[in-house]
Amino acid sequence: MALLLVANFVVPGSIAWAENAQPGAVVINEVAWAGTVGSSTDEWIELYNTTASDINLAGWMIDDDNGDMQYVVNAGTIAAHSYFLIEDVEEATNLPADFVVGLSLANTGDGLVLKDALGNVIDSVNAAGGAWYAGNAANKNTMERISSADLQDHAANWGTNTAGNGVLDRGGNAINGTPREANSVTPVVPGDPAPQKAIVTLLPSTATPKAGDELQLAVKVGGGVNVFSYGLDFVYDPAVLEYVSAEKGAFLADNGAAETSFNACLENNIGGKLVMAEARMGENRIGVTGDGVLFNVKFRVIGAAGAASNISVGGESFLADPSNDLVSQFGNAQISVEIVVAGPVIDLAAREGDTRYEIALSWNAPADGSDKYKVFRKKFNGEYVEISETNNLSFIDSDAVLGGGKIVPGINYEYRVKSVKNGIESVNVDVSQIETRGIKGDNNRTDRVDGRDLENLAKHFAETSASVGYDALVDTTYDGRIDGGDLIDIGASWALTYQE
Repeated sequence: MALLLVANFVVPGSIAWAENAQPGAVVINEVAWAGTVGSSTDEWIELYNTTASDINLAGWMIDDDNGDMQYVVNAGTIAAHSYFLIEDVEEATNLPADFVVGLSLANTGDGLVLKDALGNVIDSVNAAGGAWYAGNAANKNTMERISSADLQDHAANWGTNTAGNGVLDRGGNAINGTPREANSVTPVVPGDPAPQKAIVTLLPSTATPKAGDELQLAVKVGGGVNVFSYGLDFVYDPAVLEYVSAEKGAFLADNGAAETSFNACLENNIGGKLVMAEARMGENRIGVTGDGVLFNVKFRVIGAAGAASNISVGGESFLADPSNDLVSQFGNAQISVEIVVAGPVIDLAAREGDTRYEIALSWNAPADGSDKYKVFRKKFNGEYVEISETNNLSFIDSDAVLGGGKIVPGINYEYRVKSVKNGIESVNVDVSQIETRGIKGDNNRTDRVDGRDLENLAKHFAETSASVGYDALVDTTYDGRIDGGDLIDIGASWALTYQE
């Protein structure tokens, strides 16, 4: 499935490259050595920049067990007081990775050493080897650093994750970790460097929705300091997503402690750009510090299977305290409409039913199963009309079927069956059958062609399928019109009786 990527951007603020970082400038902050519920091989490592400068990580590496494995970062920058997410595969989380490399972390424990491009040791975790300091293999809880200021490599500075931050794995399960946010085990410790950048993260309910699904998008802020207001532009592909609604989160209102004004609308009422804003109201111009949900957006997935859309934050976006814009980093999200193929029914067959004037269909389910089946019958004008939706592997066409039945002997009735899975219809499978048990022209089904049949035809003569009172049993030529052709059928079978 195609995914579109848009790089994160930072506004405002300058970039100070720190090529020769000092020990502890970047630390290994979180390790998902057990993988995720979605896949035990979806491992990831989070780095944290403790400094006030952006650091170029090109050529840096994580040495695993004294050279047994080396995870080299070919390119990437870790922003000041920000996080850098290294994933085994892009699908490991629904956050876009900062770098993807084939991680292989043993559940029994590894020694990890972070080195800069010159080979200098910047940080280490469990370098002596042995079991991991923390984490849980059964529930896939990550191992989290307690204090980024503590540079000693010891178990006392690590804990097992206690709460996730809303990020999901490839299966849509909540990750028991805090990628790109402060760790759940980290207390507020005097002397710890406080994040100087607010990070806005977009968290879709799934990265691979199906056509017709409702997609939920949570927009969170992490490391916000005295946030008083925000204005965000969301850009998306209107051919893939249709905006439904938006509602404010609890963060800016401080869980109801303050009044806020919230606005959300499509720019010029045209799909593709959603303009959002919220500000705190009242005389006390005080912002909110911490992490939380700014707002939630609902989209309807209207794109075809395989279609993809990036959801990015426009350049006019900002977070502000009561006086100035905050230095902010805005993330993005990618969704790709899942390709769901419904397999066709197998071994479709038709036969005369157990009772006269019935045609029985039967089939077997596709190899991947089906949610339901649709049965169609071909009309005289060549159009297939749906006459049944069923969960069964069989269907009987009879007079009891709306739009079906009224079966005339000698007519080749054509049927079509489709399987349906997750709202996707399969290709057509067709079959046909003739009812042989009866006499063509016996339009009142008395098993004899006589004056009553002629009288019945005369009462409906010149009617078409659009006429009120049209009787399909009289239309023995199955052409949608009662005329001389049907009269010929009566003449050809005159005075005949049906013998079983």
